[in-house]
Amino acid sequence: MNPKQLAALAHLIARLVAERGVTEEMITSQVLDSKVLVTISHPTVQFPVVSIGKQGGYGMPTISSYPENGVVTALDAAVYGDWHLRKQNGKRGAAGNLPYGPNATGYRVPEVAQPTENTEVNAESEVTPA
Repeated sequence: MNPKQLAALAHLIARLVAERGVTEEMITSQVLDSKVLVTISHPTVQFPVVSIGKQGGYGMPTISSYPENGVVTALDAAVYGDWHLRKQNGKRGAAGNLPYGPNATGYRVPEVAQPTENTEVNAESEVTPA
């Protein structure tokens, strides 16, 4: 596994833990040729396998398509891969609306502002001047 793949894997794991309730113990990775295949073994949610290419890009080999337009990324799609899997398997009603992106209900911006030494974080996790 090269440094770009290691960084991409760490970013994927961090997002899955923070946004989807996945624990690190549920995630396994395997190097196959030049790709890293990531499997998420969640007890109640079925995730597709996520691949990480040699340049650190994300893909889901079993998912035929997902939005990727600069605002919504392949990483976003991988974190919510279970939604794409349900949609692809013909369960659009069960899948519901796209759970991420600027038009989704409950959309969470992936990049969170980091407090500097002149700021403090209040109870609602908003960054405010000190």
